[in-house]
Amino acid sequence: MHIVISDAGPLIALSRIHHLGLLEQLYGQVTVTDVVRDELLNAGAAAFDGQAQLQAALRQWVRVEKSTPGLKLQALNPNVDAGELSSIALCMRLPDSLLIVDDKATRLEAQARGLRFIGLLGVLLQAKQRGLLSSLAPVLQDLVGSGYFISGALLLQVLNIAGE
Repeated sequence: MHIVISDAGPLIALSRIHHLGLLEQLYGQVTVTDVVRDELLNAGAAAFDGQAQLQAALRQWVRVEKSTPGLKLQALNPNVDAGELSSIALCMRLPDSLLIVDDKATRLEAQARGLRFIGLLGVLLQAKQRGLLSSLAPVLQDLVGSGYFISGALLLQVLNIAGE
C-alpha cells in the first residue's frame, strides 16, 4: 500500500463532521509532518467540534514524520503555507506516496512537481465506492454546513460520479 500523506485542511474538515475515521478505513495509516501536526493541535484558539477525534487519531493511526530541516524547498506559488510545503517535501522524499490536499495553490504546486494527490472529495468518492458510505449527499451537506466550500458545479459533478 502507498504511503498516504495529508495536509491539515482535509483532516480538520473530516473531524468537524465526525468522519475522520474514513481515512483509517481507507488507508490504514495516514502520515503528517510535524509542521502539520502543530497546525492541527493549534487550529485556532477555540476548540472546534471534532477536535477530540483529531487528537485521538494523532495518538493512534496518524503517524507524524519529522520535517527535513536541511531541505530548503522553495514554493513555486507564494500562497502555499509552511504545512503544505512540508507535506509536499515529504511526498518528494517518499516515492509513490499520495498527498491528500484541497488548497488550489498547493494542488498546483504538487502537480508541477509531478506528485500524486487527491482532494477530500476524491477521498469521499473512494469511501462511497468501497461501501464505507451509503450515500455521499448527506456527507457533502455536512461539509458545506461546517463551512467547507464546494462550488455548486463541483457538488453536482461529484454527486453524478457517485450515482446520486
